[in-house]
Amino acid sequence: ILREVEGLVKGGWKDITLLGQNVNSYGSGDSEKPDFPELLKQCCAFEGDYWVHFMTSHPKDADEALFEVIAAQKHAAKHLHLPVQSGSDEILRRMNRRYDTQTYLKKLEAMRRIYPDIALTSDIIVGFPGETEEDFQKTLALVKTVGYDSLFMFIYSPRSNTTAAAFEEQISQDVKVERFERLLALQEEISERKHKALIGKKLRVLTEQFEQKHRKWSGKDSGVTRVLFAGDENENLRGKFLDVEIISAGRHWITGRRIYI
Repeated sequence: ILREVEGLVKGGWKDITLLGQNVNSYGSGDSEKPDFPELLKQCCAFEGDYWVHFMTSHPKDADEALFEVIAAQKHAAKHLHLPVQSGSDEILRRMNRRYDTQTYLKKLEAMRRIYPDIALTSDIIVGFPGETEEDFQKTLALVKTVGYDSLFMFIYSPRSNTTAAAFEEQISQDVKVERFERLLALQEEISERKHKALIGKKLRVLTEQFEQKHRKWSGKDSGVTRVLFAGDENENLRGKFLDVEIISAGRHWITGRRIYI
């Protein structure tokens, strides 16, 4: 892994992602491998201008050692994707997630204590078999409490040969869609508030492409914030890190002014 990351850095790649189903379980139980926090630290030790992201994490292996590496390492993206799936302990039990909401929230509190400006994202499944309106309200409450920067939201659909597919308490599609829409509306409200809080601040942005629709360049910070800023379409900005001052914000985009040094 380290050789591959080093090769990517030397090859000029700017955004590198360590990908695994439970990526932060890497090295667990294998004395010949570093644990994941140490692996991430080593991946961030190469000279160059780049970010290292990772996903997807499992709450059971997310600990303060990992959070310290994210905060301390220059090349570690200031982003933690930590799936919760539901805000109801009963639904988490039925999902066999092996943690409860209080355990999950304490981990996020520790992350924010170590690095207050961390970008937090998560996965949530709506309409898991047996989910009551009370269970769903607990999910909404958790989302409000955390204030995620972004969510990956999914409507539950049965998969053959899974335990959940055999549960009797399947939720109707209409109810699942209605709950999904309520969750989406809440997250969009939170995202807009967080975006507007960035107005006047400076972000380091990795430029990705020129957006013909907006006639502006677009890019992202090391978290999940998408940024538009004015610039010459013919200037070769793709793949470059730029400083951008945020001047306006909405639910899905923020707009900035390039800072020339």
